[in-house]
Amino acid sequence: MTDIEKELLGIGTELLIYARRLTKDKFRAEDLLQETSLKVLVQRDKYRENKCFAAWAKRIMLNSFLNSAEREERMSAVENYLDIYQGTNQMADRCIIASETEDIYNAVKQLPAENSKVITLLIDGHRYDEIAVILDIPLGTVKSRIFVSRAMLREELKDYFE
Repeated sequence: MTDIEKELLGIGTELLIYARRLTKDKFRAEDLLQETSLKVLVQRDKYRENKCFAAWAKRIMLNSFLNSAEREERMSAVENYLDIYQGTNQMADRCIIASETEDIYNAVKQLPAENSKVITLLIDGHRYDEIAVILDIPLGTVKSRIFVSRAMLREELKDYFE
């Protein structure tokens, strides 16, 4: 067993607790732990010996969680639009909805990384204080980033507000 594998086994409980905090769901937390463990083992050559292993593994977990949340948010947005317009069977309407959803997704994706993460978590239904814990940043920073992000999105998507 390698040192990385021993380190990973040593913080397994800590990572599971962190995954439960992120996902708020036992089964999703276990999936996130497995995904993170695999990524840690695959990316072991990127770990620097003088760095805190637990912090490095938690960063990998957080990034995996955020990527997963972003994918789920995109799918949920498309499904919500389709549910709203389910009564219409016209292909043109569905194309317009898909196009609008893609525009919104692209606008969020074009935000600076720190803004995109905050907005994605907000869209996913997290409260400001939860976002602060997840991203390990002060609550004031979360509020500021959300304010700035909303302004940027309003500007980017101004055609939809006219």
